[in-house]
Amino acid sequence: MARRRGFTLIELLIVIAIIALLIAILLPALAKNRKIAKKLLCESQVRQYALATTNYSTDFQDKVASYTWRVTGRNQRNYRSRYSDLRNAPTDWQAAMDQATDIVRRGTGRDRELRRLTQRLPHRRMTHFIINDYLQQRLPEKSMACPEDRILLDWQRDPFNFFPVPTDARVSAVPYYPYMSSYQVVSASWVKDQGDAQGRTVEQTLDDHNLFVMANTPYGTRKLHEVVFPSQKVFVFEYFDYHLARQDLFYAYEDARCSVAMFDGSAKSPYTGEANPGFQPNNPENEDRTRYFYDPSKLNYEPATRSGEVRERVGGFYRWTRGGLKGIDYGANEINTGQLD
Repeated sequence: MARRRGFTLIELLIVIAIIALLIAILLPALAKNRKIAKKLLCESQVRQYALATTNYSTDFQDKVASYTWRVTGRNQRNYRSRYSDLRNAPTDWQAAMDQATDIVRRGTGRDRELRRLTQRLPHRRMTHFIINDYLQQRLPEKSMACPEDRILLDWQRDPFNFFPVPTDARVSAVPYYPYMSSYQVVSASWVKDQGDAQGRTVEQTLDDHNLFVMANTPYGTRKLHEVVFPSQKVFVFEYFDYHLARQDLFYAYEDARCSVAMFDGSAKSPYTGEANPGFQPNNPENEDRTRYFYDPSKLNYEPATRSGEVRERVGGFYRWTRGGLKGIDYGANEINTGQLD
């Protein structure tokens, strides 16, 4: 009877080496495919954000979704709240913050724990509260977190005990961070395009990328029909590029490729540097763009600067589109707001 021949030690080692080589070849490809899949999901989510806003506009007389609570006169307001501490806003700014507080309290049941939001405009990272009924009607809303925004996703899992805690000087805002979004809407969607004789609009705080100088004109009055170039004007944008660069990048770096949704509902990931440079909204005749400092040390959880320095100067791009809703970000030159006269 013939003896069955087994593998020799050398043959086994060769097989193991071949398998190890195949794994080494395939794993990076699989990891890249996972990154691409998450990027596509991210683009889908900003598209969902834009489309939910379009549905809101259909139901609410063409209004772009935004905070609408306002002070209309002495001791008069255009809203009611079940919460006694949210009924006495002295300004439109505080009324908007009260509206955000009201939505989160009702949506989470955290009536006693969530302090009244103060000194933090909710329009940038909390506008999705307004369209919550057009999403999944839940807070936190998972689809408003980029699938690679690991910190926000961790916060969403336990909004009561989250870490790292942002070092936000506006202490009342800290409990709201797990409910915020990886995505922001441009300021022109909730306040007028540029300053004029009737008043100033919001503008960038030059030494803090997260803060705006407040306007003295009404908030939450923009209409969708005011957008002149909907397929070329950014509406929603991912604040950081977590996907395609070697390191996570703030949107304002020229080689960042953040997910953006245009006003027509299309979504893509163009290079920021391919966008028009933008303008200074309260100085529209000036040909210079808005320039400000990206400083991740302000909150101590955002991605580092490219150079590793504490802060770096960046441009505004589509966050401050020349002409606001009338302007163009991609595919054509900027409109004339007086800088060419």
